Amino acid sequence: MSAKRKPLQNLKGFLYVFEYLLSQSQLEENFRLYNHSSTTPVV
Repeated sequence: MSAKRKPLQNLKGFLYVFEYLLSQSQLEENFRLYNHSSTTPVV
């Protein structure tokens, strides 16, 4: 593995974790909105 390649992989890993956390918080937000509304779930 070359030295040039490693920072890119670290960045990709960081973005992956960031997007995962973002999607998790989105799901929690949607879940709370769904619990508060008795009508259709929020997409």
